[in-house]
Amino acid sequence: KNKGHEVLIKIRRAGAEQSVSVFSEGRLGVYLNEIGVEKYGFFKSIWEGFIASVNSVVSGAIGFIKVIAMAFADIKALGNVVGPVGIAGMAIQTSKLGFVYFLQILAMISLGLAAFNIFPIPSLDGGRLLFLLVEKIKGSPLSLKAEMYIFGLSFAFLMTAALLVTIKDIVALF
Repeated sequence: KNKGHEVLIKIRRAGAEQSVSVFSEGRLGVYLNEIGVEKYGFFKSIWEGFIASVNSVVSGAIGFIKVIAMAFADIKALGNVVGPVGIAGMAIQTSKLGFVYFLQILAMISLGLAAFNIFPIPSLDGGRLLFLLVEKIKGSPLSLKAEMYIFGLSFAFLMTAALLVTIKDIVALF
């Protein structure tokens, strides 16, 4: 009912009351939120950081699986994937918010790379573990020729994907 009019809002913060005048362009709402940073002791903070890191790696792995699954359903789902150029852009933007946020994004990038690296893709560490598992079950290693062929194809696929994502990131800049 106050659209197009100036509205006086009274705010009480820490026991003190103040008034703020706003111009209403329609519905005017108020959202109450209590925020803060929980403080821990030295050892508890290390433990909580470890738990948060594990949760982040698990979330990253689940997210990677979802992206791959969505890509099979609709290739446009890969439009949100960023490569080195996109990551650098996000890091630069985050650094403008402050040093702590910059460190947090660097940690998230590192944990995301760790989550990606454990997938059983032959050119990654997870792929090496997969080959060791196959060797253990089979009782003998794959032939060197087969292993080189599989790793070569996997590496070519990963480099092609990285190149395409990097080109997409550069095009998005312009």
